[in-house]
This record gives sequence, C-alpha cells and structure tokens, in this order.
Amino acid sequence: MNNIAFMQGRLVSQVDNLIQSFPENEWKKELEIAHQNDLKFIELTADIWNIKKNPIFQKEMINSLKKLFKRNQLECIACTADYFMQAPPWKSTDKNMCDIIERNIINLSQLNGKILVIPLVDHSSIKNKDEEDYIINYFHNFDNTLSKYNIKIAFESDYNEEKLSRFIENFSNNYGINYDIGNSASLGYSPTLEFSSYGNKIIHVHIKDRVLNGETVPLGMGH
Repeated sequence: MNNIAFMQGRLVSQVDNLIQSFPENEWKKELEIAHQNDLKFIELTADIWNIKKNPIFQKEMINSLKKLFKRNQLECIACTADYFMQAPPWKSTDKNMCDIIERNIINLSQLNGKILVIPLVDHSSIKNKDEEDYIINYFHNFDNTLSKYNIKIAFESDYNEEKLSRFIENFSNNYGINYDIGNSASLGYSPTLEFSSYGNKIIHVHIKDRVLNGETVPLGMGH
C-alpha cells in the first residue's frame, strides 16, 4: 500500500490566504496536530520568500527536525519545491536556484524523504520549445546528486498527455511525474488518456479537487 501524507501547511492557519505555503510561524505546532489526529506521513513544502527560515534548508536544523518527526511519529515522504515555480531560473535574476535544489535534495535524503516535486505550472509553466529545452538541460545537472542520495524528481506539469509523455522521455529513471488530479480536472484532461500515455512514469500523486477552468475547491466539490 502506498503512503498517504498531508501537505505541510494544511493543518494550520493559511499564510496570506494561500492554499499551500510553508507555515513559518506554526510548523512545529502542525506536527503536533498531525500526531493528535493520527497522521503518519508528511510532504514538506518550501517557498522562495522565507526559504532561509525553512528548517529543511538549515543544515543545523536537520537533526532537530528528525527528532520532532520521531516525537510526533511522523515520516517525511516528499517535498514540493514551490520555490521553483515562484522563481523559475529562466525568468529570475536569482542565480542560486541550482544550489537551492542541491541542498533540498541532500537534506531531504537526511530526512528519509524520497521525492522532490518540481512544479512546471503557473509561473513556471513551459510556454515554448526554448523553455522546454532549457529545463531538460537544466535538470540533467542533478543526475549524479539524485543517484548519490537516492532521491527522485517528480515533475508536475500542465502539459497534455502527448506533450508530457514526450517530455519525460528525455530523463533517466531518477525522474518521473507527479500526477495532480485537481490540475488535470481543471484543464479538462482525460485520466484514461493520461494514464495510458505516461502512467508508468507516475511516481507521486497529489489529491485535490478543482472546477473545470477554475480554482481549487474542497474535495468532492469540483470535477
């Protein structure tokens, strides 16, 4: 059976009305809430604006984080790199993205996490062939690091099944697809076509609900 986790930030107050964001003031409290509700697995999330305050990027905090997970009987299974969506390197003047991803991979492995989700949606959505070529070449830089630390990157994309199937073939087995059921519903994609096209490349799933051509809504209220 696959592990089912909650996304960090979903059990405490929203940050700036965002449905997903690292809760820098309540992240410790959230681990306690998870334990009180018998939740066993967590997927971490990281934003660009408070990345230095996120413990997964603080080398000196990793051991403390591991102890907090153990105390609250939680296991980390993944991390979503929202910072990549917020500051994609082909649009940003920040030259540190490569170092940020490297550090994320290394520290995630110390927490026994296995998957780093890279969003290629919204601000980091691929708009043309040049951007796609850039991303393919960019992520080949992490092949050795992923192998060394036993981490896989899962791309979350708004590509249709034909484009995404072609895109993922450019990568080794260190890479796969994060299938977000809400995003696919919003875009009007067919799960049957998606799974027949690249189902063998799906290594992670995000469960949420969205309306067609619309925003995220409570589970069961969308398409």
